[in-house]
Amino acid sequence: MDKFADYTECKRSANGLYYVTAGTNGYISAVIEQSADLGSHTMFIAAVEDMEVLSDVPSATYAYYQSDIKPKPEKVAAGKTVWRCTVCGYVYEGEDIPADFICPLCKHPASDFEKVMQ
Repeated sequence: MDKFADYTECKRSANGLYYVTAGTNGYISAVIEQSADLGSHTMFIAAVEDMEVLSDVPSATYAYYQSDIKPKPEKVAAGKTVWRCTVCGYVYEGEDIPADFICPLCKHPASDFEKVMQ
């Protein structure tokens, strides 16, 4: 299936890969040489094959995401057992969190939740 068949706000890079041009500051195309699980993130070490700056409009930085976009943890009533997503802060209320639970905000699994109050 060609996901870009009817999409016009994209181009092909010199190495033949599609990249989205709408709302995009730039792209980097690279071959992953190594990855490391850092808990809440995965770090990729890669050899860059192609790249281009498409716009000088400032990007949403990680600091901006943390301060202005990421949902803030909800206040929890005393005496309740809750589980908080360590990635986005979503709160699940219940004695236990189901093993197959998926966060409705960031789509991370139950293993990324921590018990915060009992």
